[in-house]
Amino acid sequence: MESVVLARVVRGDTVESVHRGHLFIEDCSGKTIYRLGNPEAIAFVRSASKPLQAIPFLTSGAADAFGYSDEEIATACASHSGEKIHVRVVAQMLEKAGLSEAYLRCGVHLPFNDKEAERMIREGEPATQLHNNCSGKHAAMLALAKHVGSDLAAYEQPEHPVQQAIFGVISQFSEIAAGDIAIGIDGCAAPNFAMPVSAMARSFANLIAPPESFDEVTRGACDRIVSSMVRFPELIGG
Repeated sequence: MESVVLARVVRGDTVESVHRGHLFIEDCSGKTIYRLGNPEAIAFVRSASKPLQAIPFLTSGAADAFGYSDEEIATACASHSGEKIHVRVVAQMLEKAGLSEAYLRCGVHLPFNDKEAERMIREGEPATQLHNNCSGKHAAMLALAKHVGSDLAAYEQPEHPVQQAIFGVISQFSEIAAGDIAIGIDGCAAPNFAMPVSAMARSFANLIAPPESFDEVTRGACDRIVSSMVRFPELIGG
């Protein structure tokens, strides 16, 4: 099945652009609720995978070992807008692990928040890696790397133990064999994952309602991640 039109942008009386894609909704029992296009179409999960990428950060004991709060766990799952609150929380995450911005490998860009970006430009304040929308995710990866005693300088490399642990979670939650998941490098330099749209839906269903086949530690990590994200939406985005 080909992609279908999901949205049209209309300016005046003229269709300016048409956006095609695939849509698939599955409930936590595995029942298909709604579908458009091809549910087996393969795409990258991109930043939507961040809550899953944070699972090993909790299950390893790293989050508790460094005393991370629920606010910091939410920020580990964020595509934040680089406001002062986000910069402060990510800096706290690094400090608790005995690290600094210099260890981050996510790169520098201005905040996504227009007002904050304009303020920084106006005042001549340079952007740092803390402003990167993925800095919370990277801070959590660094904390995990330090907790398990692996190389801090290469934590974003696909073969690194941190990324291998994340890859295992992606396979577990999507219910797809690791060998059938394609890997690509995301804009923040960390690996990302391509899979069918239906498997993405299954991943999030398993995150929200982890099955009994998942061990108790993993189910607890799911509950804490979902709760943190719901309680602190301003840290997830802006």
